[in-house]
Amino acid sequence: LILIMVVLTVKIGVHAAIAAAVATDILAALAMGTFNTRYAIEVAVLALFIWVGVIVAKHAAPIIEALFK
Repeated sequence: LILIMVVLTVKIGVHAAIAAAVATDILAALAMGTFNTRYAIEVAVLALFIWVGVIVAKHAAPIIEALFK
């Protein structure tokens, strides 16, 4: 699973890896019979925070780097 996420990140982008992580979490819950709507919402909210963090980090990194030069 980690290898799949790495390949998706390198070949397609981090957004594809995040989407795949959400999909595999939900599929695993369905396969184990533990899926419920609250779980899906929690996973979606976590994925949203991760996605926002990736975007913020992308824009903040050059600014922070410039501070150290």
